[in-house]
Amino acid sequence: HMAGNSYAFNLYDESMGRHDKGITIELPRVTSIISRNLAKPELMQWYYTRTLESVTAMANEKSLSVGGEFMDTLRDYDMLKEWFEVNRLRPTDVATDAAFRGREVHRSLDTLARAQVLGDEGADVALAKRLQVGHQSWFTALGAWWETRQPVVCASEVVVYSLKERYAGRCDLVLADRVDPSRVCIIDLKTGGPDRQVYRSDRLQTAAYALAWDEMRPATPCWNKAVLICR
Repeated sequence: HMAGNSYAFNLYDESMGRHDKGITIELPRVTSIISRNLAKPELMQWYYTRTLESVTAMANEKSLSVGGEFMDTLRDYDMLKEWFEVNRLRPTDVATDAAFRGREVHRSLDTLARAQVLGDEGADVALAKRLQVGHQSWFTALGAWWETRQPVVCASEVVVYSLKERYAGRCDLVLADRVDPSRVCIIDLKTGGPDRQVYRSDRLQTAAYALAWDEMRPATPCWNKAVLICR
């Protein structure tokens, strides 16, 4: 199970034929490792603060001019900070909104996968309910990709881990190769705006999942990996 920025695993006792809840191994999440090494979350807040200070300074020096009473807001640091908070424009607000949208699209992908693997007849109903939440363009794009690709699903939302490298993560989708079903392709779903591209961190994440998958299931190796961007 997931515990904060790590996954906790209970060891399996072959002599007893069950998992030993008294022995737990915690492995850090792939995404947390990448975030710590490639991104510095504290820098985001620093950039945000410097931006507020710069806008306030420019407004007071009259090098920035906006008509109406809004100039009073721009001149006062606390008022400007409050305006960003009310309008949900702080970095934390943007990240939270993006995370919510991302979760909804990920759930839809998992629903499509379960519908194929398990023959879940409630898949269409579940997707229709999610469409009511909003973000229809993302769901439409995901549905179009699914219809065009006609993927053969092996698993979805599956946890993989590497005891050699000591990390764990959750794969969004694992597809079978149509030519050789013993080989798989690992898919990681990302959401974003129209300019969203494949980042270095995305490639590192799928590579880590593929390495863990091969360690766990050498009989069905990962022959390819891809990042699916839902704009």
